[in-house]
Amino acid sequence: IELSQRAVIERKKPVTLISMGEKGIQSRIRCKESGSCLTFAGVGKTSAPGQISADELISRLIKTAS
Repeated sequence: IELSQRAVIERKKPVTLISMGEKGIQSRIRCKESGSCLTFAGVGKTSAPGQISADELISRLIKTAS
């Protein structure tokens, strides 16, 4: 998340960085606080370690917004 925040500040352009594995889950859920312009989730079969389903991502984003 710190790297993503730094990239946003230094590049002054939209940036998206998504980690893999366990950190990948957090980078998808905490995308807004890192300055990421988007996030990514799988529909059906996931294609990378740390990727979660769109339903799970939506659920977690709603929980963190509350």
